[in-house]
Order: sequence, then structure tokens, then C-alpha cells
Amino acid sequence: MPTATTLAGLAISVVGLSANWDPAVQMPGLLGQKIGSIQFNPSAASDIMQIRAGTATGPIIFYANCSGVTDQRVKYFDFTAIANPFIVFSECTLSNAANASILFAFMIPS
Repeated sequence: MPTATTLAGLAISVVGLSANWDPAVQMPGLLGQKIGSIQFNPSAASDIMQIRAGTATGPIIFYANCSGVTDQRVKYFDFTAIANPFIVFSECTLSNAANASILFAFMIPS
């Protein structure tokens, strides 16, 4: 299943992650917007999601190693948070990518 990225307002949903997720390609209209939160919904136990800031070598801003399908993880950011989340596919472990999802919520621009 190819990666599906859906934009609704200031929220982006990513499902079926199958390759790197680059904000410059996937969400150019929201580049530079600050992240309000990141939510990871795993597909099974031991799913791992790691998200970096800006590029494939940027600092890690989100990490989750989930204990089960109901072990949803959310991280909230303040107004100093950086934007442009980047997912390096090889740094993630998804038992069933079609059932795992990531939700990025962006802050309302001032």
C-alpha cells in the first residue's frame, strides 16, 4: 500500500507509510508552520515510530516504541517547537503499515 497523506485544515494524516515522508514533498503548503502535536496510532505491539525535524538527519523530535495496538502515543509542543516533521522509513518498525497512522496537528498561524 502506498503512503496516503491527507490534509484537513491544519492537520495532516499519514497512513500506510512505505517510504521516507518528506515535508517538502508531502506538505509544501505547510512548510514552516509549527507543530502543535504528533499522534502515533500503532498497528501492533513493538511498532516503532521515530520522527525528525526538517531533514533525514535532523534532531529526533518524536519517538515511540508501543506495547500494543491500543498504545497510542501523543506528544504536544509549545510555541517554540520546530516545524517540518521528517520520517526516515528505515528508522521505523511497523507490523502492518496499512493499519498504523500518524497525525500531525499544526498551530494556527499568528
